[in-house]
Amino acid sequence: MPEPQSSEPKASQRRKSHQGNRRSCLRAKHGTKGRSRLARGCDLAALTIILLVFAGVALVLLSLWQWPAVPILLLVLVAMTPRYSMSVFGVNVNAERFALPCVSAALMIRTLASGRGVVRFGWAHVGLGLYLSSLAVSSLLVAPQRSQSLKLWVLVVIVSSSWWIVCQVVRTPRTLRFTYVAFLIAAVSEAVLGLTMILLNALTGLNFGLQADSLTGVLTPYASQYEGNTFGSFVAAGVVAWLAWLTMRPSGQRWRPWEVGVLLVLVAGDLASFSRGAWIATAAGVLLVAVIAGRIRRWLTVSIGLSAVGLAVILASGADGSRLSSGLVTRLASLPSILTGAGSPTRFDQSFTQQVILRDLISSPIVGTGAGSLGQRFHYVTQNLPAWNGNLELHVLNDAGAMGLLGIAILLLCTAVPLWRLLRKPRSDVDKQVATGSLAMIAVLIVAFQATEATYLSYSWLIFGLAWVAGHPRRATNLADTAAPCTQIVAP
Repeated sequence: MPEPQSSEPKASQRRKSHQGNRRSCLRAKHGTKGRSRLARGCDLAALTIILLVFAGVALVLLSLWQWPAVPILLLVLVAMTPRYSMSVFGVNVNAERFALPCVSAALMIRTLASGRGVVRFGWAHVGLGLYLSSLAVSSLLVAPQRSQSLKLWVLVVIVSSSWWIVCQVVRTPRTLRFTYVAFLIAAVSEAVLGLTMILLNALTGLNFGLQADSLTGVLTPYASQYEGNTFGSFVAAGVVAWLAWLTMRPSGQRWRPWEVGVLLVLVAGDLASFSRGAWIATAAGVLLVAVIAGRIRRWLTVSIGLSAVGLAVILASGADGSRLSSGLVTRLASLPSILTGAGSPTRFDQSFTQQVILRDLISSPIVGTGAGSLGQRFHYVTQNLPAWNGNLELHVLNDAGAMGLLGIAILLLCTAVPLWRLLRKPRSDVDKQVATGSLAMIAVLIVAFQATEATYLSYSWLIFGLAWVAGHPRRATNLADTAAPCTQIVAP
C-alpha cells in the first residue's frame, strides 16, 4: 500500500507563490511611486519654465514701457544683489543672470523695431570684444574642462552686457545723472544693510549676511554682495561717488546734517567690511577727488575729519575687549604688510597661484587657458578647494592671455583718459560732479581689484559703463532717442 504524500511540498509552493506575488505587488507599487515622482518632477520643471518665461516677457515689456528708467533701475538692482540664487535644472540663476538678458532683449527690440535707435561704438567696445573673443577661444580650445569654461564664458558675457547696455541706454545728461544717483542709493542701501546685519548679530546672535574674517575671526558683512571684499569695493565706490557729488557743488545749511549722515554711513560700511583692499582703494579715490577739486573744499575736509574721528574712536575702544573693535584694530595694523602678504593668512595660496599662472603661461600665452581654468588644474596649498587668484591682471592673463589683457587695458584706458581730459579742461556741457565721481570710482575698482577682482559680477561693468558715458558728453547729449535712424561709430 503506498505511503500518503506529504503536504510540505504543497505548503512550500504556496508560500513561494505568496512571496512572489508580494514581491510583484511591491515592485508594482514602487514602480507606480517612481513614475508618479517622475511625473511630479516633470510637472514642476514645466511650471518653472512657464514662470520664468512669463517673468522674462514681463521684464521685457516693462522695460519697453518705461524706457529708460526701468532698465537703469534693473541694472543697478541686480548689481546690488548677486549673492542669492536658485537652482534651475542644475544651473544657479541669480538676479543678474536672469534680468540682464531680458534688458538686452528689450534693447535689441527697441533698436530694431523703433527705427530710431543709435548704436554707440568706440575703442572701449573693441577692447571688450577682444577680451571676450580671446576668452571664448581659450575656453573652447585650451581649457581642461571645456564645458565648465564655456559656462563661465557665458556668465562673463551676461554680466559684461551691463556695460554695453549702459552705453546704449544712457544718452542724455539727465539720464546720466539719474543712473549716477541710482547707484549712490544702491551703495548707501548696501552699507545700511551690512551695518544692520552687524547690529542684529550683536543683539540677537542672528548670523545672516555675515562671514568670518580670515585674519581675526570677526563676523563681517557681505550683505547682498557675493562676499566681504566685493561688499567693501562696492561701498567704497559709493563713498567716493558721494564725496565727489558733495565736493563739486554748493550745499545749503538745511541738508547738511543729512549729507554728513549719508557720508558717515558709507564710511562706516566701508570700515565694517574689514577689506584692506577696499580701504586702500577708498584712500586712492579720495585723493583723486582732492586733486581734481583743486583745493580741499569743505566737504572733503568734513570727510577726512569724519574718518579721523572714526579711526580715533575705534582705536580708543580697542582696549575695551570688544571683538569687533579689536579685530578692526588688528586689520588696520596689518595694512603695511598687505604689499608683501605677510599679514594675510592666505599668503601661501596667493604666492602659489601667482607662480603657477606665470609658469604655465608659456603653454598658451596669446589666448590663455580658459575661463576658470586655474581652479580646474590646481587646488589651494592650505585647503582642498579649487585655486583662484584675485588679482585682476593675473586673473585675466590666465583666463584670456595677452590678448584678453590687452582688451581690458584698452577698455579702461579709453574710459579713463577722456574723463581726465574733460576734467582738466572742463566744458559747459560737462557734469563735473558725475565725471569726477565716475573717474574716482574707476580708480577705486582698479586698486581694489589688485586683491579681489570682480569681473564675474555686473557691478564692476556697470561702473565702467557709467564712466564711459560720462567721458563722452557730446555723444551723450547729441545722440538723443529722437535722432535719425543710423548707426554711429564714435571713438574717444
